[in-house]
Amino acid sequence: MSGTLSVVGETALAEAAAALAAVSGALDEAASQLSLAESARDLAGAPAWLEGVPTGFAIGANLTGAQVAAAGARLQVVAAHGTAVATHAQTLAADLRYQEGERLAAEAVRRAGGGAAWAVGVALPAVVLAVTPFIAIPLLTSLAFASVAAVVDVVERGVRGVAGLAEDAVRSLPGGGALEPGAFGSRPADDGASWGDVVRAADPVPAFLDALRAIGASIVSSPELFGSPLGQQLVRLGVEHVDSFASGLVGLPVPLDVPEPALAAGGAALATAVGVMPAASFVVSRERTKAVAGAAGAPAVGPPTGVGDLVARIPAARADGPQVSITSYENERGEVLHEVAITGTSSQAFGGANPFDHAGNLAAFGFSQEQSVAAVRQAMEDAGIRPGDAVVFAGYSQGSLVAAAIAADGTYDARSIVTIGGPVDPSRVPEGTQLVQLEHDEDPVVGLQGLPDAQPGADRVRATRPVLDGAEGRAAAEAGGPFAAHDQRLYVETAQLFDRSDDRDAVRARAALAGLYEGYQQTSSARYTVTRA
Repeated sequence: MSGTLSVVGETALAEAAAALAAVSGALDEAASQLSLAESARDLAGAPAWLEGVPTGFAIGANLTGAQVAAAGARLQVVAAHGTAVATHAQTLAADLRYQEGERLAAEAVRRAGGGAAWAVGVALPAVVLAVTPFIAIPLLTSLAFASVAAVVDVVERGVRGVAGLAEDAVRSLPGGGALEPGAFGSRPADDGASWGDVVRAADPVPAFLDALRAIGASIVSSPELFGSPLGQQLVRLGVEHVDSFASGLVGLPVPLDVPEPALAAGGAALATAVGVMPAASFVVSRERTKAVAGAAGAPAVGPPTGVGDLVARIPAARADGPQVSITSYENERGEVLHEVAITGTSSQAFGGANPFDHAGNLAAFGFSQEQSVAAVRQAMEDAGIRPGDAVVFAGYSQGSLVAAAIAADGTYDARSIVTIGGPVDPSRVPEGTQLVQLEHDEDPVVGLQGLPDAQPGADRVRATRPVLDGAEGRAAAEAGGPFAAHDQRLYVETAQLFDRSDDRDAVRARAALAGLYEGYQQTSSARYTVTRA
């Protein structure tokens, strides 16, 4: 489980900028010539009603053959600049998420995927109607078996009742007392099975449904699928295009493009409207911590020595454990800096005592200031953090979403956010806030951010690595299931690898984080457990 760490940041982009300028210019020129509606109509004779679709909506790919050929011709001219430059640009185009060429390619894929999801939504009702007979036949078959079994049960009770009367009559005769009970069939078989049970056992439908359920369960729990890079990409695509699919399903003529946080916020609002969203009032309990260094989740001992030390301070995601660790610092000028480390989902409920449940996930994903976000804000207030104070956030999983939501609110001066295993869209983090994202290639939770948008700049660094490769990784995947790569301890190891990386973007990120603590001394540290009132 020691996959190579891949770091993406500003330095690599700056080095490639000159080589990619011509490529980007050619692609931009080609893209500027596109009419997405015309591209949609070019797809295998699109229906006439698309003639009125305004530019900006596409179904399928957004490049015509002629435009692709024109772009290819321009790229050939660029390639003449030198084999080394072309190779370098090609390598970066494959590896860097934040590159301009990758951004244009990702946009084309996103639009094509949206169109495809919309088409699936349009076609789904017809598919359902087409397969209805195949669903109805097994249901009717099972209903017939159940009806026959019920009739047979009635007949059996009548037959056994008559047999019982006959046995009683014989026993009333001289010498009839020796007749054994059930001699004429008044009692069921030794195994207790009725005649109707025999009929029910012949029904093939339950066994067929059990087989389907077993197949579905094996697919969902398969580490080869959901606990793999492919699984993460499937999650990304599903989240990215659920809006397009829904617009097709309800019959809208064009695919919608609604940001994922807005969908989550709508879901939270609906849950509140129907009364299933739990109340957002909390009770905070504080535990003063001793200055003792240790493993993951240990109390803070002075400023963190690196990213690994910082994320190790995030409390372990346990139902009965603290969810927030807050450490405060002060410099000689009396300026304060607070470090807020937030755990991940520690309850699988939707409502209950623990706000770090799926209600908290829904609210935090929608950047709402309710549920787990409100719980952490209350803990911050209890710790004496005031509006405008400088804060460094570290979050795991749901804690990453909570940190990003609080930073986006603007109440506090969010200097840095370090996330591990968090589906945080970089575009939602305020400019000027350092963002370091550590992700595992096989982690499906990370995929919930959808297809990541390009966010180049000095404040954005993303590091990824595979953790389930090799024999040891496969064994861990089999033991941990589809969420094996989401293990908090593995993410602490990844953060430690990030600290040892000599990649210049990693070095710059570590230096920027360390600079935030320069001149500060620790004044207090406490861990908080927040429960719903």
